[in-house]
Amino acid sequence: MDRSKTAAPYIDAVYFPATASGDTWTSTTDIEWSALAWSVGFSNGLVYLVNKASNGYVRCVSSGPSSAASFTDNGDETVTDSTTSLVWQQCSAGLSGASCGTGTAETKTWQVALEYCENLNLDGRTWRLPSVNELKTIVDRSKTAAPYIDTVHFPATVSSYYWTSTTEIPSPAFAWYVNFLNGYVSNSNKTDTNYVRCVSSGP
Repeated sequence: MDRSKTAAPYIDAVYFPATASGDTWTSTTDIEWSALAWSVGFSNGLVYLVNKASNGYVRCVSSGPSSAASFTDNGDETVTDSTTSLVWQQCSAGLSGASCGTGTAETKTWQVALEYCENLNLDGRTWRLPSVNELKTIVDRSKTAAPYIDTVHFPATVSSYYWTSTTEIPSPAFAWYVNFLNGYVSNSNKTDTNYVRCVSSGP
């Protein structure tokens, strides 16, 4: 998926020529609804559930190195993913403390979310709002209930939209978000308010 493209299909057309601008199947069945499976929309950049009886495009894959997330709680309200080498803010913006039990999770506009992460003072690191590809790496679609994330390492995550730093190129007033209620990836107007979790480049 290449969300930097200005037109469909949202994929590198040099390496994947003649890709159809439609829904492409994944092998992943939704845990709660066995009649549904996850699909990637190369026509719009969305990731969502589709009935298995529907027709969709297919691209096969061969196994390479494992991409399963491996999280470490650093004990300072940060979490390291050894697979991506990214360091994550453990608590959603507005929360802190053990099990992220202090405070209230806050929603922010996209611009305020960018500024919040840039100014975050945590563990002496430089923080930023994650890209859509980065935030997708901590989605856990094997969960049987929301939120679709490892709640041991990311407690008190809200089952809702979290901003990414990635602008929706054809519509620059919009930015991509990840919805931890259901694992969907979509976009909304930058003036909308969504939740925030910052990231730092490791190690």
